[in-house]
Amino acid sequence: MTLLLLLTGLLASPDNPEVPIPRMESQTLVLDGVLDEEVWSRAARLTGFYQYRPVDGRPAVDSTHVFVWYEASAIHFGVRAFEVHGQVRATLADRDKIGGDDHVLIVLDTYNDRRQAVAIAVNPLGQQADGILTDNQAGGMFRGSGDAFSVDLSPDYVFESAGRETDFGYE
Repeated sequence: MTLLLLLTGLLASPDNPEVPIPRMESQTLVLDGVLDEEVWSRAARLTGFYQYRPVDGRPAVDSTHVFVWYEASAIHFGVRAFEVHGQVRATLADRDKIGGDDHVLIVLDTYNDRRQAVAIAVNPLGQQADGILTDNQAGGMFRGSGDAFSVDLSPDYVFESAGRETDFGYE
């Protein structure tokens, strides 16, 4: 499985976009925005993200840790977003209206073609946005300058989310 992550303007390193994700047996999770269950310590951990806005390829200003694992019926993402240079921006927004908030956007390239992808987003309070990203430029998604993709927010996928602000940022 290829995993491409966009995290509030951050892009996983283009040099190593494939991440092995562990499969684990069904776990008991409490969906509360706290990543304290033991399974998160065994999940794949992604770090070292780069900006794609405003300047592509610069190391991220703030650190973000993404934890990923899957089971037969679901894929699970946990995020620790460190916001050391400012205040966390989060509102109890309507679905698909979290663009002005800090948020995590997970892009799933399910066709593995870097042309069209499922996108799910969550702000620090667990409010959701989702849709389909489509490539606008030759060469694949997230290549070149400007907005390399368009977003169709009309799909409403069913997924669960929770979030909370922390001393370091949000989870």
